[in-house]
Amino acid sequence: MHTEIFFIANCGLLIKTDRISILIDGFNRETNNFTGIPEHAYKDTIEHMGVFKNIDLMLFTHKHDDHYDKEKSEAIHASK
Repeated sequence: MHTEIFFIANCGLLIKTDRISILIDGFNRETNNFTGIPEHAYKDTIEHMGVFKNIDLMLFTHKHDDHYDKEKSEAIHASK
């Protein structure tokens, strides 16, 4: 099975295999200590482009700003 892992920002990862695509902590807020998701990556996710095409599952490990952004996550969900 072929697996690719993409670093998004801070703790964000996209794991893609031949069967599934999982985005982990992919939408975080920029804080004093952590960078947020790059604008081009967020745009590609909303438009389901590039490596962000066909995301099967979004997982958030916890609700801190450096791992989760409610508004961005809801926008991604609504764009499906």
